[in-house]
Amino acid sequence: RKSSRPTQVVSSLESLANYLCVKPCPAIHASHTSPYTNTTTTMTTPAPSAYIYSTGAAFGNHYSTEQVIQALIQQQSKNHENSSSSSTSFDVDFATRVLNKCGFAKHSFALPLEDIFRRFTREEYLQLRKTALVGLAERAGQQALESWGGRLEEITHLFWGTMTGALDSPTIDIQLTKSLGLSLDVERTSIDGMGCLTGFRLLNLARQVSLGDPNARVLVIVADLRSA
Repeated sequence: RKSSRPTQVVSSLESLANYLCVKPCPAIHASHTSPYTNTTTTMTTPAPSAYIYSTGAAFGNHYSTEQVIQALIQQQSKNHENSSSSSTSFDVDFATRVLNKCGFAKHSFALPLEDIFRRFTREEYLQLRKTALVGLAERAGQQALESWGGRLEEITHLFWGTMTGALDSPTIDIQLTKSLGLSLDVERTSIDGMGCLTGFRLLNLARQVSLGDPNARVLVIVADLRSA
């Protein structure tokens, strides 16, 4: 089936956007030999392709490596003061070497600096996930949609993924459908717990859908809280 518009994948990823590409399928070749003229005619049908038309990204607060090290040391000191065990130990030199060797100029946390190493209660964690995780997803998705420039009603599929686990009702993909103004008829897929490969898995699914339907417009959103 031919279409006047190329198949599109609208991708919104937190920090993976610059490493992603969609590989087109090889062209289809067909040969026919005439029994009357003994000549062979080869026909080549261009293969459909899937394209990433836009990307978006959203991040939490950015802190320097030195800020992160000092926050870790302070939190470990508080933990030691509040611990009833005298065997509590923390290797400051080792932690400092590890963080310095990471090579990051800035570290992104969806928390204020004084909380990034504090042990959360279950209720605090769930509240953080409900606000910060969904907020990052909405901001990245909105940026990708604005960069794309198409009509929201053209989005046919929403693929959502995260490894920041918990149960939600309604689920986050439903929340994103409403907050981003997508059609309530959009086909939703949610993948949890696949680790760092979540974004690539969802892009692969989006590619398969796009190659199968030239009119498909797929919005892919992946978000995680490293501080979770």
